[in-house]
Formats: sequence, C-alpha cells, structure tokens
Amino acid sequence: MCLEEVLQEHGYHTTIAESYSRLSKAFQYLLHKRFDLVIITNTSIPPSHIPTIVPDIKARHPRGRIIVMSGHCPVDLMADLKQKGVDGFLPLPFEEDALLKEVARLLSDRAN
Repeated sequence: MCLEEVLQEHGYHTTIAESYSRLSKAFQYLLHKRFDLVIITNTSIPPSHIPTIVPDIKARHPRGRIIVMSGHCPVDLMADLKQKGVDGFLPLPFEEDALLKEVARLLSDRAN
C-alpha cells in the first residue's frame, strides 16, 4: 500500500493487481489489460516467479514498462531480468525519490 500511496500522491493512477495468494488471477489481469507501467515486487509475487512472468508480460505488451523491486538483488538475477525485458530495478526498501525518478524516466521514455 505504501507504494500505491506514494505514486498516487504524485498524480499517478494506480491499480493493485496482485496479492501473494492470487498470483494466477493477477497475472491474467496483466495480460488482458493495457498499462503503461507495471511494478513487480517480491513482497507481492514470490521471487522465483518474477523471471518467469516478465517475458510473458513483455510479449503481450511490448511498449509497457516493467520495474522490479526486490530486497533480493544478486547481480545475476538483475542481469537475467534485464535480458528478459525489465526496464528498471529498485532495491527494497525503496527510497521515494529514487522510485519517482525511475517511474518518471520510464514513462517519459515510453512517450518518445
């Protein structure tokens, strides 16, 4: 909720599509809706599932941007996620300024 509140306070429209217990329902939502940016956190999706869902999301929405936020950030995982189409990576706990800069950067890149 903290993530959603920060984004909404800065004028972003947000939708939460996932809780830890309903991975398949949230994933189906992402595949069938249009979005500009998806933020995947390992607090809402098991870390082992993140690398497997990113390619499917990117295949369905090649212009959509994806940020992964995780407290588990080994270099090989970040490289794998980048190769699979992740546009940004932020460590958890997140810093509000870093989040807002990354969101603004990715959404402005999408517009160009």
